[in-house]
Amino acid sequence: MAKFRLYGLCRSSKSSMFRSLLNISLPAILACVATVLLALTSLPAFAKPPGFGGDYGIELVGVEDQYTLPPDFDGTVTIRVTGPGMGAINSAVLKLNGKRVEWGHRIRESAYSMTGIMSGLQPGDNLIQLYADVKATEPVAQLRTSILLTPTIDCASMANQTFDPSEIGLPTGGAKITLAALTQATTNQNIQNTFPQYCTLTGVIYPVDPSSLPINFKVAIPTEWNQKSWQFGGGGTDGSVPGLTAPSTTAMLPSNVYRPLALQYATYGGDSGHSGFGSTWIDNPNFPTLSESFQNFCYDALKKTHDAAVAVMKRMYGRAPAVNYFAGQSQGGREALTVLWRYPQDYDGIMAQDFLAYFANLNFNPQLQGSLQVNDPASGYFGTWVPGGGTLNKTTTLRNYVLSQCDGLDNLPDGIIQNYKGCANLFDPSPNPNVLGDLLCAGAETSSCLTQGEINTLRGPAFLGAVPYSYPLRDNEFSYPGWGPLEGLSLLTSTAPALATGTTYTGAGFGGFLGIALVREYFCYGLPGVTNPQTQCNVLEVFHNLNAQQQKIQVLSDAVDIDEDWSQFKALGGKVIMDTSAADPISNPLAQFKLIDRVVEKMGQTAFDSFARYYVSPMTWHGGGGYFTTDGFSVTVPTTADLLNPMIAWVERLVTPPDTPMQMRITTSGSGSDTVYNIVQSRPLCRYPMYPRYNGSGDANQASNYTCTMP
Repeated sequence: MAKFRLYGLCRSSKSSMFRSLLNISLPAILACVATVLLALTSLPAFAKPPGFGGDYGIELVGVEDQYTLPPDFDGTVTIRVTGPGMGAINSAVLKLNGKRVEWGHRIRESAYSMTGIMSGLQPGDNLIQLYADVKATEPVAQLRTSILLTPTIDCASMANQTFDPSEIGLPTGGAKITLAALTQATTNQNIQNTFPQYCTLTGVIYPVDPSSLPINFKVAIPTEWNQKSWQFGGGGTDGSVPGLTAPSTTAMLPSNVYRPLALQYATYGGDSGHSGFGSTWIDNPNFPTLSESFQNFCYDALKKTHDAAVAVMKRMYGRAPAVNYFAGQSQGGREALTVLWRYPQDYDGIMAQDFLAYFANLNFNPQLQGSLQVNDPASGYFGTWVPGGGTLNKTTTLRNYVLSQCDGLDNLPDGIIQNYKGCANLFDPSPNPNVLGDLLCAGAETSSCLTQGEINTLRGPAFLGAVPYSYPLRDNEFSYPGWGPLEGLSLLTSTAPALATGTTYTGAGFGGFLGIALVREYFCYGLPGVTNPQTQCNVLEVFHNLNAQQQKIQVLSDAVDIDEDWSQFKALGGKVIMDTSAADPISNPLAQFKLIDRVVEKMGQTAFDSFARYYVSPMTWHGGGGYFTTDGFSVTVPTTADLLNPMIAWVERLVTPPDTPMQMRITTSGSGSDTVYNIVQSRPLCRYPMYPRYNGSGDANQASNYTCTMP
């Protein structure tokens, strides 16, 4: 867009253009008018007039960035208002920061758009809203734009600043900034490594209970700040402060998109109240009352970190953020949807990727799978192990069978399963009790077939089948979903689980390793004869009888599972965008599907669509990236789509996200600021439960040759 500001003769900071024109000569007036007309004609032509079809919109004219204005900006802007017609535009009411304002010196651009001049913008965040008429109670368009703020306390002087417990909404011992470091703006960098000058503040939030651990946190604030912020979630079982230059939601943030910090947002996050993968923070000596440290991990640290970060921003800039977001993937995705329902008043927008739905069961699912495969009849264990290693390794056979059944469901047999839901339905043992029967060994067992016992294991709970409970979990749930075939049938171990090795057993896949410390400590702490749960907890025995673990499981579910009632967040005007990797062997996509199904069931599809978008990425692994297995199989698929800018536009401009954003695989050439981003593969990213179905002709690497289709 052309750079155009009405300075000099056409505008001064203390008078309107009209008053300026009264005090200058006719030639100067003509020169001024010519300047205005030249600037307007240099703006991009609209192939379709803005507002055509009934859309309203607000846009700043002649500025480099719709969302940010320089610190010395004088508060008067030229705006473009679009609408369904000139009568509608003339009837519309403009408000600035909640108060009606006039915009004068209007120039009609087309039948659907008009420009004019508006004054009164203040330093910091400004909310410009357009109402259809004087009686309207809800805006039809809006724009949040910021005159960038500069600090009232410089970066270095923030070191050793202390914060009273009253500044944090939950009980703490207060907070302190322990380190302040100024980072200079980057030069000659590619997009994902471009950042303005910013201050990183390292702090600590002290516990109330002296036996609990502190929460470590950091805040990164651009020197010129837009009075908006992003909180980033963690990963695994947390234990470290997330990086603040970008969230971990890589599937929602391509390499060719500027990060929030680069867009002048402050960013912050914490370690949830423990450092590293130690385990004492999990101990609950007064169970079922949770310790302060463990409750911090479950949810409290999210609120405490938010409040401490807001207090830091207020201290440094004299203002709290006017808009606040949360972004997280995996554990951070669970945290994103946790703050949505526990602390909805604190967030305007939320991005959640591969969120750990029904985390209580997900966390011990690898150990439950192991217990169900133990074969020790004398001890009451009658399971059958499905080998994931050795000469009878079934990994390749199972994957090839899934591909043979599901690859063609998307109209393109290419080794990539797009119709994730249709494939999961084929392998659901509830309606299909004979699933996997085709693989039954006709004679001696080999790696190319399954015994009846192996088939029973894979059809059963914690694999393809749901885990049933005789008691309710959060939201009166009585089961945990089974897994889809790609991810569920890859959860095999290379050695057979045995009671004798139960204290060292972790379970299949990366998920087993990530959660094992939490499982051992939470379920075995305080048991008779157990002094060190990390070395003495036999997880295969613990999960042999889920009824014996009822209290532990119910308390954990209530603490960590995502609630299904999102109505308060919706009522407060919040927006949420979510994305699931459909072949993820860590987070269980089917559990995420169930959660969203239940949320929609409670509030209705129309209500859900008014504030939420949920996309699914087929054949992708945890955190993005093409699906792969331990036997060397992998696929190359588009794995990332820009959902950051749609999130910002939805919250700050009321622009609804697209139904089918483009998912991309990007390669780069060149370096630094000369980096070229090449989209080499694309497809539409479809809203759940739809999938991208190949149209039957054209380049299979181009999104235009797919249509989002119901399974």
